[in-house]
Amino acid sequence: MDLLFRATLVTRRIAMGYDRRCRLPTQVITRMQERERLYIGQWQNEEASSDA
Repeated sequence: MDLLFRATLVTRRIAMGYDRRCRLPTQVITRMQERERLYIGQWQNEEASSDA
């Protein structure tokens, strides 16, 4: 989890930097955020099933 969380923080930082620098379309950023949410959801599901 720690690694995944760190990776998402890095991608968020990169996305924010890109947004400031070259005005990345908001659609791209929201798509990245959706993908991030999916990954976190998958990880939480896996954790729950492995704990059971």
